[in-house]
Amino acid sequence: MQVTRKMKTSRILAAAAAVSLSLGASFARAGGLPYSTSFETTPDAQGQTYTTGNIQGQNGWVNETGEPAGEATVTNTTAANGSQSVQITSQSNGYADYYNSSLADHPAAGTNASPAGTPLNPATYGGIVDITFSLDHASPGNGETSNPLNRSGFGLDVLDQNDNIIASLFTKTSVSGQNDLVVTNGTSTPDTTVAGPAGAGLPDNTWGTYHMELNFNNDTFTVFVNGNAASATYAMNSLAGNQIGGIAFATDGSGTNTAFFDSLSVVPEPASVGMVSLGGLLMLAKRRRARLA
Repeated sequence: MQVTRKMKTSRILAAAAAVSLSLGASFARAGGLPYSTSFETTPDAQGQTYTTGNIQGQNGWVNETGEPAGEATVTNTTAANGSQSVQITSQSNGYADYYNSSLADHPAAGTNASPAGTPLNPATYGGIVDITFSLDHASPGNGETSNPLNRSGFGLDVLDQNDNIIASLFTKTSVSGQNDLVVTNGTSTPDTTVAGPAGAGLPDNTWGTYHMELNFNNDTFTVFVNGNAASATYAMNSLAGNQIGGIAFATDGSGTNTAFFDSLSVVPEPASVGMVSLGGLLMLAKRRRARLA
């Protein structure tokens, strides 16, 4: 009987890997994670295609801050992968935010994001979410000086279900020809230039790969540039909620400049997804052992 129990438990555990692999496909079919796109004319992982022109209205992308049409467009002038990317132009009026409402949406969305959809719950995916994107920041433009207040910033905001910033990763133009890497959670971590190996930023007019690992289990996030970790782990906004209501390409600052975004992916940490699957199967195995005892 003991051998039989072990065999049954082994079959259950052996199935865990298969279930973990199938979870990713089911998330994609349901409109959750994983999510990835390079904004191409050919179908992406969600089966969606993009055409050149305004990104607002394409595949759930919305302009939350009411910026004029033409400030965020799909273009074929440059790309990190494939032939298309998203071009965003900063203006002297400051902040702008563009996010995909079909990936994650918050009830507090602005008038340009109607109807409001459903936030993304990280707990569904084990509590850890990885966000990666490519960014090419152009040379200093009109009105930009060495003063940080006059330098355009481009990057990615992660918003909660109430439109509060959870964590942000930005680059800001340096007149010396580099881009400073800036992180913030909107409150206790103000705009902070990251020191260390990844903190020098990247040259202007150069594609770089930026990565944020958000751990909702301990409310921290870590940033990487071209695979190199920054020098610290940062606290998420303690006042923010525990769900993701927006993953947004954003710009701020008072200068006028342009950046290109490409290759956006939002995926659950593989280990955390595996643990969600394995945890359920282990519980099933325990219950079966109890019945056999």
